[in-house]
Amino acid sequence: MEPRASATPALLGLTALALALRLTAIGSESLWYDEAISLKLAAAPYRDLLSGAARDNGNPWGYWLILRAWQALVGPGIETARALSALLGSLVVPATYRLARADGVRRTESLLAALLVAASPPLVFLGREARVYALFAVAAALTALAAGGVRRGRKSAHVELVLGGISLLYLHYYAFFVLAALALAIVWGRRLSTSEAARLAATYACIGLAFVPLLPLLRAQLAEGATRSESSWGPHAVLFPFHSLVGHTLAWKLDPRWLLAAAYAMVVLGVVLPAAWGLLRQRRAPVLSTVTPLATFFLVLLVSLRSPLLHSRYMAVVVPCMMISLVAGLSSLANERPRLARSVALLAATLIVASLARLYAEPHKPDWRGVAEAVGRIAPGLPVFFLDDTGALPYAYYRPSDASFAVAASADGTRWANDSALASMSAQPRGFWLALYLPYASAAVMDELTRELSHRYRVDRLEDRLGVRLMLMNVPPGHPASAESGSEAK
Repeated sequence: MEPRASATPALLGLTALALALRLTAIGSESLWYDEAISLKLAAAPYRDLLSGAARDNGNPWGYWLILRAWQALVGPGIETARALSALLGSLVVPATYRLARADGVRRTESLLAALLVAASPPLVFLGREARVYALFAVAAALTALAAGGVRRGRKSAHVELVLGGISLLYLHYYAFFVLAALALAIVWGRRLSTSEAARLAATYACIGLAFVPLLPLLRAQLAEGATRSESSWGPHAVLFPFHSLVGHTLAWKLDPRWLLAAAYAMVVLGVVLPAAWGLLRQRRAPVLSTVTPLATFFLVLLVSLRSPLLHSRYMAVVVPCMMISLVAGLSSLANERPRLARSVALLAATLIVASLARLYAEPHKPDWRGVAEAVGRIAPGLPVFFLDDTGALPYAYYRPSDASFAVAASADGTRWANDSALASMSAQPRGFWLALYLPYASAAVMDELTRELSHRYRVDRLEDRLGVRLMLMNVPPGHPASAESGSEAK
């Protein structure tokens, strides 16, 4: 039998650790586009958020309402918005512990799972952003806890599942996949009686009815093309097991590529496969924590074959369940191969620490704050053009009074030569700033765009700032662009 000592002191300590990891240097990196959208929506009136007049192209309004209320209480700004994610995201620790215990995991292993989510690089990374994902992961863990109660036949858990399901739907549309996976986990390996099936159907019907008020918003967002890039969902799918353990700083930011491949191999071969083997050998595997992430992933993967929706940020919702399964698998492995289990645990811990070290030591977001500082220091009165158009909004957060122009462009720059932005640039008598930010373009494409522009304009200054190429441009007298500008002025 397990000792009856309370886990509360340990959970409080782990929650404090989670909060400290998320708050440390939380304002060190620049605001980026998605966070700028968060701040913009959090400043909108409640009625505009509820009606959909103020919206982004892919999320319901639950998080924006919470963020708006939070900033009304503590004040506006990116640091306070990120602090909300850190505070709510740290609650993943007790939520994971309770889910693990309800899923049949022993107390010690449940605390280890809580430790893993406290220090989880993907959850720490997202817990430092002004976005919904940290809260979404916590809500999913609590909803899975309610689903476990339903699976065990506790009737009051149906009410908890309804409330949890509604909260998920109003936070993020990935809730559809999570709720479908939870339904599968509830019935997995069981034969439901007629009354149990009826109660489960009624529970999901209530959740569906609660989503009806969001249907007009969803229709409007779908009409605007709310989807992910067709070129990016594949790599996100391939890197899913890797990213779930080590997060963005190793999965997406590790160079050279051979080092990324080596780290990937260590995670998959050295951690995931041994833990999966141990899980398969376990007689009482944690059903909810195993079925939910696998079913969620394969459901999203199936849909992505037709409409690309798979993205690692969204999949962070199942990381708490995955950490429970990982610990359960290693615990089972330790019974038969204790040395192997210790080696796997040591490798996992080393990779997690390395990823967290990179998170704090190196910047990972486009440096729009640095761009704004350079413009203000060198030539503050000139207009700023942004290629692509995702830079204008975060830049405006740092320099709201500057004249700025967003220019949409394809990754290979093919729309640039025919874009009316060239005429707008040529019409600037004192010159202008140009910020090139093409996240999916190669360095060769950036260099080709720079050469093309240097044939039209004089490049007085060029700086590369973490994904952004900032150039101070002038239209030389007698240059064709100058003549074009003069004829347009007439």
